[in-house]
Amino acid sequence: IAARPDDPYARLVRGLASLMAGSNETAQADIRAAIELQQDLHVAHAMKGLADILGKDAESALKSFETAMDLAPDSALCRVGHALARAQRREHSAATEELTKVLEADPKNVDALVIRGDCERELGRLEDALQDYQQAAVVTGGNAALLAKFFQTQADREKANGRASGGVLSPGAFSGALRAR
Repeated sequence: IAARPDDPYARLVRGLASLMAGSNETAQADIRAAIELQQDLHVAHAMKGLADILGKDAESALKSFETAMDLAPDSALCRVGHALARAQRREHSAATEELTKVLEADPKNVDALVIRGDCERELGRLEDALQDYQQAAVVTGGNAALLAKFFQTQADREKANGRASGGVLSPGAFSGALRAR
């Protein structure tokens, strides 16, 4: 940044590095600087939205993602981020609808699948959540965190149905299903 103080992309890269390092305040400063340098840079507004989400400021995140969507209406990144901010506000139905639209255009968008699965789970739609987690796991080749969400949701479904977990798909059977696809 010292060599290119007027480069919004350099500010964004440093802002992203700060976010990843857990320094939200430093990240916000660099992201704001990038926006000041180039106000029509949708990715900068999206990154600000992400930093706002990490800072638990859903209201500001919504505004940032709305600005980003105005600049890039077809950006899945902006739409998924906007839905995530809505989910953080516990607007799970609205977030699910928004993510469904993203998935119509890109059925393999893992972030949209996982966040929609989380929203469906919050809404008590465990079957739908299971389908989203399974699809995300297939797309990623069996990501361990997704498998954990899948099995926890499956156990919750069995508990809600008043059944023992004997009917739960085993991890071995699930990984076999992944290989078969």
